[in-house]
Amino acid sequence: MTSKFLNTLKKSGKLSLASSTAFFGSILLSAYLLFTLPHTLIMKGGLSSLELAWPVLNSLFVSVGLTFILGIAAVNIVMRTRKEKVVYLEKKEDQATLQQTEEGASDGPSDISSFRKLLEQTDGDKGILELGLNTLCQQFQAGQGALYQSKALDGKKILELKHGFALALGESSAPQFEWGDGLIGQAAASGKSLYLDEVPEGYITIVSGLGTASPRYLLIVPARNGGEVKGVIEIATFSPLHSAQRNRAEEMVQLLAEKFN
Repeated sequence: MTSKFLNTLKKSGKLSLASSTAFFGSILLSAYLLFTLPHTLIMKGGLSSLELAWPVLNSLFVSVGLTFILGIAAVNIVMRTRKEKVVYLEKKEDQATLQQTEEGASDGPSDISSFRKLLEQTDGDKGILELGLNTLCQQFQAGQGALYQSKALDGKKILELKHGFALALGESSAPQFEWGDGLIGQAAASGKSLYLDEVPEGYITIVSGLGTASPRYLLIVPARNGGEVKGVIEIATFSPLHSAQRNRAEEMVQLLAEKFN
């Protein structure tokens, strides 16, 4: 019964208040007993006999001891309540973050539907790949993006850079990768996406008027059409891409893959 009553007080947040009130009440009682000690001793005749004085002193000692015990208990209860509040707030923040992530994941179908409509409403194939790449990069707040298209050269299958997003390229020929060569070639050869959550410093560099920066996350998605890899799309971001975002990116790349020649 007592335990149930204490748990009720604890859950309602009143236990901390009750313990603090009891502590301050005991302080006032001890102060009162100490202040009235000389008068009480005189009234009880304790000044002439230790035996008569002892009950008066004993009540003061009990009050001081009770104050000390209640003080320790009040401090422990307050600290425990504060820790529980911190844990509760942390759980609420984690739940809010999870809810935001789930809300971001639930926006996926609408994003994919909008992307499909964009591709369908674009007349002709000219520039549609570049438009699709730019839209993908903007959708996932990418710092850089690249679209590689598959072609045959001297009897070999290669991947040639066709379009870039925020890429700083020289006037030389477009970069090429053989099938299975590098991360781009590996993604094409395996037909599976690659995701790096720790890109080495300097592996990718974005140059702007404000300076340079290096994205730390890289998503490489093969573009398949009719069971065949037609190209590869590479997206570099400064923020991590959650599994729901990566899945959404893969679906959008497959929609764009239908526009590959």
